[in-house]
Amino acid sequence: MENTVARARQDLVSVVRRLARQEDVKLRLADGKKGMRDLKRADFIWHELLLLSFATMGNSRGAEGLIRDRKNYKRVTFDALKRKRTKKGRLNELRTVLRAAKVRMPDKKAA
Repeated sequence: MENTVARARQDLVSVVRRLARQEDVKLRLADGKKGMRDLKRADFIWHELLLLSFATMGNSRGAEGLIRDRKNYKRVTFDALKRKRTKKGRLNELRTVLRAAKVRMPDKKAA
């Protein structure tokens, strides 16, 4: 039984190593590793569940204007909005930036 498990493990490692040399698999593995780094972000929930999902809800144009446009993105990070003293100030900043980024339904999503 022990030899069977060891042999199965060795076969699996061999297959994985072969696959890892293929270009498309390399790209998927790299994407997976990137995702793991993202999990360690202090603002993971804010970035992934709010900004990224709201930016892409309806179409991907919002991601271009909000996430990939560094100037807009810096204005809506958790830390940037935390520096706003009032809820109204945070809401106004979100509305302004979401509109500029061409995110669909900016007022609704800002709220």
